[in-house]
Amino acid sequence: TSAIVCGHNSNIQKLLFRNAPRVAVSVQTKFYVVRQEVAQERAHFQFKAQESQYALPGELKDISQSGAMAELQVKQSGPQLGDVIVFKLPQAQIKEDLVAQVVGTSSAGVHALNVHLQFAGMNELNRLKLNKFIQIVENQAPAAASAPESPAPSSSPP
Repeated sequence: TSAIVCGHNSNIQKLLFRNAPRVAVSVQTKFYVVRQEVAQERAHFQFKAQESQYALPGELKDISQSGAMAELQVKQSGPQLGDVIVFKLPQAQIKEDLVAQVVGTSSAGVHALNVHLQFAGMNELNRLKLNKFIQIVENQAPAAASAPESPAPSSSPP
């Protein structure tokens, strides 16, 4: 009989794993922030852009079926954990506002903040549209990476 002896460890960490693969995107949009104090009053998916406390310009950097990462341009403090972000993604043929909760932030420079988002209350039709958009982006990425470079123009005549 074999035994494994391990020392006691009180440092327990949560293992993070992805439910869906992320794809890189570059989509400029406006992000509307609903502060956590206001968001707690009702279900997150019921928010609209016009109910936000303020708006920030930014860019979606990557997206998956369950969430996204955006780089927001901030002047002072930006969104915080628990805040709700509302934005549009017409490139995915989604007409309604997308609603997501801030689950993490990290600095992206002097006036930029990476905001990690988890979608909230997305209906099945919009989830299907988002999935189709992600598949299109995934299929375009390998084609762009494997496309041969065009030869540099020569300055001398043939």
